[in-house]
Amino acid sequence: MRIQIGCLAIVLLIQFSACGNQAALPPDDRYQYASFRDIPGITGDEINAVEALQKEYASFIYAMPLSVEAFESANGEVRGFTASFCEWLTNLFGIPFQPRLYEWLDLLAGLETLEISFSGELTATPERMKSIT
Repeated sequence: MRIQIGCLAIVLLIQFSACGNQAALPPDDRYQYASFRDIPGITGDEINAVEALQKEYASFIYAMPLSVEAFESANGEVRGFTASFCEWLTNLFGIPFQPRLYEWLDLLAGLETLEISFSGELTATPERMKSIT
């Protein structure tokens, strides 16, 4: 349950990081933060939650099925938007986000067992939201 709350803090920071003063920022700098601590409106509790995750976890697995967003290069690395997104998350939070390819059923099972930390594949539905509350 603790990882779910901490991960939820990261998800919320990601989702709302562009809120707040975005109209006042130049277009090129709108999403360029050196650290999660630089995000406008971040609270002390959110900073503490991320720092706790930094101490507890060496890395996170970000799982996606094979798609135009996540595909394997000739040398076996995950490429596409997913790889770029994981690199951005790694730099922002100081915790490695490792992109991995999973078949659909394996992705669901990995989320259930907490082998997988994050995925950009699932849409929030009322039924799925019940499982994190």
